Amino acid sequence: MVLTLFKEGSKVLSVALYKTLVDILSTNQMTKDEALKILQVSDQQDKSEIYKKYKNLYDRNENKSKYLQSKIKNAYEFLTK
Repeated sequence: MVLTLFKEGSKVLSVALYKTLVDILSTNQMTKDEALKILQVSDQQDKSEIYKKYKNLYDRNENKSKYLQSKIKNAYEFLTK
């Protein structure tokens, strides 16, 4: 009985770990719409305008939020790749 509980418990933990990893990895996917909103730019702006907006937002958050900086950087990279 104890062995059965142990086996079932490890299955549950494995499934939970897998789902957690999938959630973490899938939430790192950014859409074009999200990237545009983060940088506050439109679809029609050229790369130099996007860069100016990126640089401004990134520098304004330099000593504040590393999370926001990473979102801003990811948005810029997404739009300019």
